[in-house]
Amino acid sequence: MLLFGYVYVYLFIPETKGLSLEEVDEMYRSGVKPWNSANWKPHLVQELKESDHDSAEKQST
Repeated sequence: MLLFGYVYVYLFIPETKGLSLEEVDEMYRSGVKPWNSANWKPHLVQELKESDHDSAEKQST
């Protein structure tokens, strides 16, 4: 029974430690396999950083 539980968790439960709800939603929508979820990086964070950087540049000019 314990072996079945381990296999189930490994194959069907993604790693969501340290992710916000929006990032978890993005991960589910992008179809990341649970065994690859620990290495997945959210794109929302990159887009937010880029938009913050762009708005900071516009304000400084």
